[in-house]
Amino acid sequence: MFQPIVDTFEHRILGHECVLRLAQAEPRSDVQPVEAARVRSLAIHSAALQAPRGLYFLNLVPSSIDDPALDMSSTIEAVFDAGMKPGNLVFEIAESDLARDPGHSHRIRDYLRKRGFGFALRGAGVGAGAYSFQTASDFAPDYINLDRRLTQNLNQPVCAPAIGKLVQIAEKSGARVVAEGVDRVRMVENLWLLGVRLMQGHLFGDPSSHIV
Repeated sequence: MFQPIVDTFEHRILGHECVLRLAQAEPRSDVQPVEAARVRSLAIHSAALQAPRGLYFLNLVPSSIDDPALDMSSTIEAVFDAGMKPGNLVFEIAESDLARDPGHSHRIRDYLRKRGFGFALRGAGVGAGAYSFQTASDFAPDYINLDRRLTQNLNQPVCAPAIGKLVQIAEKSGARVVAEGVDRVRMVENLWLLGVRLMQGHLFGDPSSHIV
């Protein structure tokens, strides 16, 4: 499934998030490296069938990777086999996953960034505190994806200032901020006031198996 990420200033689709849906007999809290690699490869080939020159955001779980050179090799091969380039992919690491083992996440980021892949920090600002902001700054992502709870609760005292702080961090580092969960025009207007131009949500399109 693919959901568009829109540049609301230029009125164009920047890229698509690959939304993965796994059929499982039982709920699981862990994902094995081989299984995770297979899912990434399927997502990459599916994206290439849609638009091989597009930009795709793909979730990456650090705990599913022991050795980046070994566990990401099939993913890198899938990119080239599908006729894509590393610059077509942005790997998303959740702030909560990053917090569990920052060193490991940084090693994964460094390995893949040297090979031309982009990175996004997903669920940013969920803590809305100094640690959360420092995490976003230290990880130095290409994109900072706001936690949807910030986006959808802009009227709460802590949310707008937290978004403003993350926008400032992005401006200093050269990252771009993406607001997720946008489903009303009023939200777009409020996010503009905070300096956010990239948005994703039901207002712009639901996840679909085909890119229009």
